[in-house]
Amino acid sequence: MIAAHRYAYAQARLQAALAALPDESTWQRLAANRTLAAYLEEARTLPCGPWVRGFSGHNGPHELEPGLRVLYRDTVDAVAAWMPPSWREAVIWTRWWPCLPMIAHWMHRGEAPIWVQQDYLLRPLLNEQGRLTSAGLMRAGPAPLVTDEEEDLLAVWARIWRESWPRTSRDERVALETLTRLILRYGTAVPGGDRADSGAGRSRLRGRLHRFFHRSLLQPASAFTFLAIVGLDLERLRGELVTRALFAAEAV
Repeated sequence: MIAAHRYAYAQARLQAALAALPDESTWQRLAANRTLAAYLEEARTLPCGPWVRGFSGHNGPHELEPGLRVLYRDTVDAVAAWMPPSWREAVIWTRWWPCLPMIAHWMHRGEAPIWVQQDYLLRPLLNEQGRLTSAGLMRAGPAPLVTDEEEDLLAVWARIWRESWPRTSRDERVALETLTRLILRYGTAVPGGDRADSGAGRSRLRGRLHRFFHRSLLQPASAFTFLAIVGLDLERLRGELVTRALFAAEAV
């Protein structure tokens, strides 16, 4: 009972935030808009309005990509502030969820998209030539993700995340391990995932996460489940916005 009381404030904020996320009918309504400007205009009247407030119909992918990632990090920071102090390190580590596919790509090719220079979290990872460096990783924080072993980057991330968990009850740890297995099974619950990036895969994963959220009330797992759901929704929004921005650029 005492442990549950520690998460009462966070749980109330999480449930309100989850209820405010766009549902499937909202996504279908937005999909009817063919242009980026029309999509944004419609979105501003819907639950996802705060997410698109900083975008315009003239934005290209180089403006949209970093802006959407900042939205995710702002959500992470908000959840970290809601949680008990002992859990804030583990919450902040989830900032790197959306970056894992990109870091994996850099590790093999050393190249970075142009828009990364506009991203305050990712820019310090690069050298003057715009390439990923080990020094940059050390300086910016995600250095533990880089190992000499041929290991899946998400699995490495999950291991480090587990190490950041404070001492917790058996039931809370079981819920967190269940969530971890769910994320690892689907590839990733963040933008850029291999198996959750299709529409059907994303929908199935989101449904499972939504149900799991309600089974893990007043536990730390509910906070991380909420962040995974937000990551999926922002990935979906990214696809909708970037596709329309690219279409407009090709038309010009």
